[in-house]
Amino acid sequence: MAIVSDLPFKLQVIKKFPKETYQEGKLFFDNEKEIWKKEAVTLSVEENDEIEVLFESEDENAKLYLEALDIVPLDDRKIAYDSEGYIYRMPSSESFVLYKDDGKFDALCVDTFQISVYCYKTWYYGVFQVLPKPMSINEWTMMKDDLEKEMVGLAQDIVRRNIGFGNKKYGDVPPKVLYDFIVIKKYAQSVLVALLDIVENPRCEIATQYKKVVNNKNCRLDEESIKRYATRAGSEATYKVPVKVINYDIQDNRILKNIIIDYESRLNSFLELLVELRDYTNNYDSGRTIQYKNEWEKSISEFKNVAQKLKKMTSLLKTQEWYLDVGKVSKPYIPHSFIMDTRYNTLYQMYLELKRETFKIEFDPEFSYTWKRSSYLYEMWCYFKLVHLLSQQYEMNEPDWVRVFSGKILFPFLKVGTSIELKNDYVKLEVVFDKPLVYDNKKTELFSPLYVAKTQEYSKMHNRPDILIYVYDVENGWYLGSIVLECKYRKIYSIEASGQRGSIGQLQAYYNNTRSEYLFGEWGKRLNMRPVKKVIVLTPDVKGDGKSQEDFSILFKSFKPADTEEWNKSLMDEVNFNIEELINVSRELQRKE
Repeated sequence: MAIVSDLPFKLQVIKKFPKETYQEGKLFFDNEKEIWKKEAVTLSVEENDEIEVLFESEDENAKLYLEALDIVPLDDRKIAYDSEGYIYRMPSSESFVLYKDDGKFDALCVDTFQISVYCYKTWYYGVFQVLPKPMSINEWTMMKDDLEKEMVGLAQDIVRRNIGFGNKKYGDVPPKVLYDFIVIKKYAQSVLVALLDIVENPRCEIATQYKKVVNNKNCRLDEESIKRYATRAGSEATYKVPVKVINYDIQDNRILKNIIIDYESRLNSFLELLVELRDYTNNYDSGRTIQYKNEWEKSISEFKNVAQKLKKMTSLLKTQEWYLDVGKVSKPYIPHSFIMDTRYNTLYQMYLELKRETFKIEFDPEFSYTWKRSSYLYEMWCYFKLVHLLSQQYEMNEPDWVRVFSGKILFPFLKVGTSIELKNDYVKLEVVFDKPLVYDNKKTELFSPLYVAKTQEYSKMHNRPDILIYVYDVENGWYLGSIVLECKYRKIYSIEASGQRGSIGQLQAYYNNTRSEYLFGEWGKRLNMRPVKKVIVLTPDVKGDGKSQEDFSILFKSFKPADTEEWNKSLMDEVNFNIEELINVSRELQRKE
């Protein structure tokens, strides 16, 4: 049943910019399942909104639970953790900052969070929604899904390549088989350390057992002993005295045993596969170079060594006397003690990843904050989308995805400077992601030909185009120029605004201040030509599509996930038009030589 009145607390969101507005949460339920059935929203904000939250109640023991509270600075004295380790905030007459654009706060990610309020020993449930700013929630979800699907496919390539399964026979090895061992390899070092310590110091309980004795001299009796006293066997009195014993047959170790059985089975399977692979490789001429074959052999040996070390440790564990006393899991529950013990938890986390039936892409913790930034997600989506569109018209060289992704194998993230090559009979394109431009022409080369001229404003210039297309003439190898694509997850009016929030000066600088020593061979210098042919601004804003600044060769193009055939064609027409113009200039100059 919805609770719409007589709430014993006040929950309010205060939006600070551009003007102060107030939104009070009144829609709460007494059953948490209802909030998802009804798809009701209690409070709603937009990403990057500077907001404060007021949680007020006369009940001093009231608690506000909200997942987003983990971004609140630790010095907030009203933030606390309950006995289960869940974060909450105490009531106060003063509001607290949930997000402020000052570099001290993580931005709220686009998501839907559950609100749980405990007040006067009663629970109240609601929904806190963070909406994307420049696009609809459906479009944002579509963008995220597109990108995740892309990464799932690429992750499989990564797994295959890192294991070295590049020949015909094993090109079809199920990705899950390869994935399993990548997971095992990922956890190898921490698992080895954990198992080594568990062998010597397993979890246990001190239990009390009762032993029958004829003579209770020097024996300590407890309350239970006295209750059981005077059991008779013939004429002889017997006593049951308490004895302390160490019990290893506990739920923690039963779960551990289950994990070890599963783990060792996967290790054995993989060791067998590696033996088969080595035999196959020795008798199969793949046409690869000696260097490739050596690297192949080395990768197999490395994986075999890892697997054998892990197998040796599990074998050692299985010989321990205490391990033999551990029984099977009878009840499928995970004790709190199991999770809190880092050794056991390490094995458990690995086990959970191994049990997944499909790839699940996660992101390196080093970059997790950026994934919450919709602007960065938009940049990655634009890059992949553009590469796909270009690959429909140009031949794409098979990318080395190990080179493309940074971080851990299972935690892909686009590297700074990622480059993918495409070409046809006339031009070669290098599509580069987020690579800084140098300020020194001596640090440039033919395949990294741009630098930023040291003009009066160069020091203030952002020198990392989101996407940069280098265009080369296939016939003579000339660098013909570049197209800059900036991905702006904003409305066009805010991009054009002057001051800190505006980006128009930056866009103009890409056209004005970039230089190259390699443009059209020697012709570029002689003709004083600009290397950046076009600056295309990609934005989800559809209202300003086609808007331009001719003096700086800037063009705004709408680009977002939806029914985008029209937008896709429009963008590719523009990109191809500029490439064709560069080809025509190249042909004209070659005729003059």
